[in-house]
Amino acid sequence: MAPARRVKKERPWWVKQRRFVVPSTLRLKIGNLPEEIQVFYCFIVSKIVIESKKCPAMYHPIASKYFNDFVGSEYRDFLNVLVGWKIIEINEAYQNDAGKGFTKSYRLHPTALAASKVKLDFKKKVVQPLRDKSELKDDVAKFVHDNLKRLDVRTDLLRQNNVIDEVDAEDWAERIHFEAFNVHYSDKTKRLYHAAINMPKVARKNLILKADASVPLYEYDVKSCTPVILLGLANDPRKRPS
Repeated sequence: MAPARRVKKERPWWVKQRRFVVPSTLRLKIGNLPEEIQVFYCFIVSKIVIESKKCPAMYHPIASKYFNDFVGSEYRDFLNVLVGWKIIEINEAYQNDAGKGFTKSYRLHPTALAASKVKLDFKKKVVQPLRDKSELKDDVAKFVHDNLKRLDVRTDLLRQNNVIDEVDAEDWAERIHFEAFNVHYSDKTKRLYHAAINMPKVARKNLILKADASVPLYEYDVKSCTPVILLGLANDPRKRPS
């Protein structure tokens, strides 16, 4: 008897495309450029839009490696053009008065900030799985990583309130789909980070269990609930609120 053929699972639609959220003023500037160049401009600006969505008037740090890894070593040329087009502004400072370095920061130019935001999609020529950069240095990290692998993302993503959250949620959905959890400890505080912590709340709404998607998932704010949990351990009535 011949062995049963393994059916290849169809990739979700949001894995097959690159999506960006940009000011409508950028779309007008790049409309006649080759698609690859359009993607580079959108990649840079979309990152700035998403990073600054809570406080758009402030500059927000973005590591040069983020731009370099995707655009290439000429990423600065693209940044300069975007400044000239009045799409972004750059805080060129990267050292404090003591000479210690920090990441350059960015925000939208006021003209671009005032413009409507639009979503631009580009079909991928090849769907490349994202790489998991997890550093499983101890049993805790391994335990967390094993449990993260129990998560999946709903195929039909939930509707978001705005186009910025929509693009952000799709980006994070792709990371979870490819299990790019990136479990690691921070250098200074030794706090454990991973994709489910770093992703915004709007993206976590799309998480499901692989074993049974009908089982509801709940989100808890550990910092807020811990003091309440500790009340159950307080035997002295004087330590409990009246």
